[in-house]
Amino acid sequence: MPTSLRCGTRTARLYTPGALFQNRSVSRSRRPLAARLALVLLGAWLGSLLLFGGVVAPAAFSVAPTPAVAGNLVGRVLAPLDWAGVATGLVLAGVAVGLGQGVWRIALPALMSLGSLVSRLLLAPEIESLRPLLDQASARARFGLLHGLSVGIFAGVGFAGFALVVLHLRAVEPKKSG
Repeated sequence: MPTSLRCGTRTARLYTPGALFQNRSVSRSRRPLAARLALVLLGAWLGSLLLFGGVVAPAAFSVAPTPAVAGNLVGRVLAPLDWAGVATGLVLAGVAVGLGQGVWRIALPALMSLGSLVSRLLLAPEIESLRPLLDQASARARFGLLHGLSVGIFAGVGFAGFALVVLHLRAVEPKKSG
């Protein structure tokens, strides 16, 4: 049910995500399955982030003949990972809305999706355009700044993902009676 807010002679209706989608929610019998599938999807996303950040990127820089080659490889792998993050975050937020879950279980995946989108559409093209100019000090400084922002967003998405795992696990664990 929407909440009404009265201001003078006008009345506005305020809707929560649960109220907006109350007629489109997941049926009671499918809620546990939807919650567990969301957790599996989230685990796959976080696993791919860990694999990329902990294995692929360091390995590329340790075995590639030049940092430029390693950077190109890492950029090629990061692109589909970012797009998968955009899609996964939106799906997770949609499932959370369908299950009528709290604001954090809706907002966190949406923000994670937004972070992946910003990384892919704003930072990655600029970083890529600076690669041929890295012999210039100003380009190196800008590259370092943008790369730092990209790494920060990547880490933020990962930390938000782990917070979301905790929220999901707390929701599916049986309640203790006491």
